[in-house]
Amino acid sequence: MSTLYIAEALPGSGKTERLIAKLPSILDEGKRVVYSLPTNKLTKELQVRLRTAGVEARCINSESTTSVITKVEEALAERASDVLVITHEALQRLSPVLLQGWTLMVDEVPSISSCQSHNFNHNSYQKGLAPFVIVDETGRVTVSPEYRGELEAIVREGASQSAYQQTTLEVFEALLDWHSVVEVDGLDKNMKRLVRIVAYKDYLSRFSQAKEVHILANNVRNTLLGVHAKAHGWEFKPSPFTPEFDGYNCLVTIYPMVTGDRWSKSLCLTTPDGRVQDKWSDDVQGKKLLDNLYEYVEGEPVLVFAHSWMNYQHPANGQECSIDSRGLNNLQGYHAAACFQHGNMSPDDARSLDTLSQMMDVSNERIREALTYERFYESSLQCFLRTAIRDRDNQSNVSLFAQNEDMAKHLKDCLGRTAFIDTSLAHSPYPRVKSNEVMAKKALRDEAQYLVIEHGMSKAEIAKILNQPLGTIYRWTKGLIKVA
Repeated sequence: MSTLYIAEALPGSGKTERLIAKLPSILDEGKRVVYSLPTNKLTKELQVRLRTAGVEARCINSESTTSVITKVEEALAERASDVLVITHEALQRLSPVLLQGWTLMVDEVPSISSCQSHNFNHNSYQKGLAPFVIVDETGRVTVSPEYRGELEAIVREGASQSAYQQTTLEVFEALLDWHSVVEVDGLDKNMKRLVRIVAYKDYLSRFSQAKEVHILANNVRNTLLGVHAKAHGWEFKPSPFTPEFDGYNCLVTIYPMVTGDRWSKSLCLTTPDGRVQDKWSDDVQGKKLLDNLYEYVEGEPVLVFAHSWMNYQHPANGQECSIDSRGLNNLQGYHAAACFQHGNMSPDDARSLDTLSQMMDVSNERIREALTYERFYESSLQCFLRTAIRDRDNQSNVSLFAQNEDMAKHLKDCLGRTAFIDTSLAHSPYPRVKSNEVMAKKALRDEAQYLVIEHGMSKAEIAKILNQPLGTIYRWTKGLIKVA
């Protein structure tokens, strides 16, 4: 059985410090180390920290060379450096066999799934994609065998040499990648087709070649990488780099911004009359929540982790930050933070779950749970713990403005005995009025299910009657059969 050694501990608990402290003794044993981190910035920061600790490391990223993978693979093959620092992306793209004999350290859990969607009008689809592909009855796209060589040549040329648009080239590249599946919907009322690229990044093949693999993160088991590894027979054992950590030293008050467990972009864009707006305005619920927040903190500096669509004019005491908080390590002076991360699965993501399940050999339900954990719970925790909480010397109270009561409970469970929930600021979400479009879609789904159960009609017949893509009918009627 393959083994992943995991150092699971809260952000700021000292995982990286412990590894750096032990690294000289690891190198003295004759081991060579590949250290992989999420971003270029973090690779450079680690190189400096290692040098300060007396360890020389070679850092290869897109800022140091235009041929990252070539340089990384050369460094692995030549074994000229005892410590090689690279990004997660480089780790995923390098040839796995070159990791043989290396000890692999992975800082933070890499994201391993993606779903990209592109809209093609009828003409661009017919001229750009249709000549090269075969589309089956479920909408799955494959390359016509006689055109594979031509497609490979087009992809090699790239955008600068090709007459094709970048989006078309991305689809071509996905069609040639066995880790990707391309799906296409039928023409919609606007004469457009939605083309989806469903993909996963295969880290397990890299892990299987390394001498040893250690992952340093807050949580590995509940992520999609952890779920994928467990489903394929990997076991988890504690890493010796797990720090001794008994919790943070300050009191933390957690204020849920809304009651219950609802939270989404739509919730933030809902107006008091229950209408969901297409974009940010002075009437949306999100603005009310931010107004309430700033009124409560009374000028105290506060971090606000917000999405780019939240067009709010923050006062001088507000520091707006990106939802992706990786690498933000200079914010420990803040004693208040709010997070508006929604992380909900988009309709396109949800439509791709069955495909991703087949590709990864993991159940649809487990994938959904893992993605929800990563995008909502883990991402939000990382944001909140950029504050003075992670300062071991801080004794002052820290205020966290969580999205809802469900997130508040999750934060308390993570932070432990020094965290308390105060619901006095929780706002009841505006009730939503269902749009005509949503109601019409539900009526179509109900009709499709009725035609299967009562009349035993085929998926193709129903798709034609209801004027819906065949793939949509498959999703709506999955598992249904005609009643006796």
